[in-house]
Amino acid sequence: MAITFALAVAAAASYGILDVTKPPYNADPSGKSDSTKAIQEAVNDARDGRMVVYFPAGTYRVSDTIIANQQNHDRRENPLLGRRDDFPCVLWGSTRGGRARIVLADNAPGFQDPANPKPVIYFISFRQDGTVDNPNISFSQMIISLDVELGRANPGAIGVDHQGAQGSVAEDVHVNAEGAFAGFRGVCGSGGSFSHISVRGGRYGLYLAGLGLQKAFSGSQPSPIISYLTLVGQTEASILSATRGPLTLVGALIEGPGIRLEGARNPFDGALNMVDSVIRLRGSARAISGNRPVYLNNVYVENAREIARIDNAPPLSGRAKGWTHVIEYAASPSQLYPIWVNGAKRSEPLAELGPEGPPPEDFRRAHQWEEPLPSWDDPAVANVKEPPYSAKGDGLSDDTDAIQRALDEKRDVFLPKGIYCISRPLRLRAVSRLFGLGVHSKIVPKADSPAFADPAKPSPLLTTPNDAEATCVAALFQLWCRIPGAYAIYWRAGRNSMVRNVRTKLSPWEKGAGPANHPVILIEGHGGGRW
Repeated sequence: MAITFALAVAAAASYGILDVTKPPYNADPSGKSDSTKAIQEAVNDARDGRMVVYFPAGTYRVSDTIIANQQNHDRRENPLLGRRDDFPCVLWGSTRGGRARIVLADNAPGFQDPANPKPVIYFISFRQDGTVDNPNISFSQMIISLDVELGRANPGAIGVDHQGAQGSVAEDVHVNAEGAFAGFRGVCGSGGSFSHISVRGGRYGLYLAGLGLQKAFSGSQPSPIISYLTLVGQTEASILSATRGPLTLVGALIEGPGIRLEGARNPFDGALNMVDSVIRLRGSARAISGNRPVYLNNVYVENAREIARIDNAPPLSGRAKGWTHVIEYAASPSQLYPIWVNGAKRSEPLAELGPEGPPPEDFRRAHQWEEPLPSWDDPAVANVKEPPYSAKGDGLSDDTDAIQRALDEKRDVFLPKGIYCISRPLRLRAVSRLFGLGVHSKIVPKADSPAFADPAKPSPLLTTPNDAEATCVAALFQLWCRIPGAYAIYWRAGRNSMVRNVRTKLSPWEKGAGPANHPVILIEGHGGGRW
């Protein structure tokens, strides 16, 4: 029987996916009409329904900010309502048949003032009275596989403002900020992160300082990490950083002006760590400047007369023409937080430089995903809720056989929205790729299962073969270890495997259960890969 349009929409909704192009939203993927209102309504409804907002490939024109406001509840009326992190906003673009682009209209009202910049997509958490809440309770909010273009004549525009925590991410997001203020304002920390993001143009690639409703805050949650960052063609600074705790960049490529570190309230706020990264200076002679601590490890810098100038510390010189390889460098602006090496305090920076020459051609590859995940609606992907697998995901039925069969038969397996109870560990094959919808896809152990009955010999919810060449992937779901006889992951897959945005959860603990004395994640044998 042919699947009707209405049935297709209903099926996607049952998977936890709200398509912005379908009724009643009808966002226009051609970019001809303004989709601001449609997208905003879809974001609100998906959040309240614990769903993902899905953007099929196309161009979506907007003229105002899309506010991704995490749901909150007045628990005085119903103390049993779900936690705040059960109602996040998740914006997810297509990876099938092209990408989804959100494009700001040219000369859009409100985006003209660089002194008061305004984001196109704004993740935040408000109180009941509409005043802003702390970003540290903006949980599990995600933007994945979307492109953002800031149009022409919008000098006050920012692509994405996202300062979240605990599972909040920006992944595979690319911003064209030519002529605009910045690609990103804020960065996730405290268990959140950015990965595989890029910005072309703009006064700043990353503007990591307080703005607008968040002026009272720093430019991040504590200790943010960004992996595989690409910034090209900024005009004032590639990064302006006033983060809370250090900003750590791994596998970054910066081509343009240098990084500027600004003062912050606490000693290690605003510090910078860079590992396995490349800076190609354009229009500037100094790669890093400011009054905060800096640590570099395996960083290549091109055309830098000075690699780093940190207040109260001797500058680190480089080559005005050509490459400098920084094997290791550490500097601090104050002896209140000095450099320590092997238990000895140093009064001068630590600096070790390598021979002149460019980085290897595949220098950043260790931090790059081997290949993108497939789209949930790709015909080659096994949907565990569809026949012949027919998992229930109702939090009661035993879905072990259904999910394991899908893993055994298909390379790519999709976990739609649901709570999937299992009675024994799920086994990934060496080539398996299991992915879901973030916190909306949960795997939990059945409390009465013999496999998870002995806290002294706990079993993992997910396990891999002990294979150095395995390419298996676990991505975008939650492992809820609610009893002491279960732990999350037993990982023995090698360097080409990946664990991406998998959340482990322990609470609420099963009533009457004793303490657990086992790691939540255990890596042994050939275990490694990208995490």
